[in-house]
Amino acid sequence: QISEIENVNVIASGGISNIEDFLKVKELNPFGVILGKALSDNQVTIDGTSNIPATMPVHASELYSKNIAAFLIYIIQDGKLNLDLEDEIIAGSMFTHGGEITHEPTKTAIKDI
Repeated sequence: QISEIENVNVIASGGISNIEDFLKVKELNPFGVILGKALSDNQVTIDGTSNIPATMPVHASELYSKNIAAFLIYIIQDGKLNLDLEDEIIAGSMFTHGGEITHEPTKTAIKDI
């Protein structure tokens, strides 16, 4: 089972884009490489989908990129990151802050594990 493996080097899909990256990974001597697959043991999921944007319709990808750009413009003020936890948009987008889980559904899900 995946969850029984300890101290495993993991490289996210997309982290290898050229031969130099491949050679660096080889030097790390990873336990294994997963590309284009998803593995799960119901506790840990490793998704190695190799081209996530290609799995979405073009318009969904465009809308997603516009939403990310708008959010970054909103959260960065005067060139600085604004983490105002009183702001509903900012607070609602955070899962953790200061080492604590701030997203209630995530807290509940982890508590049940």
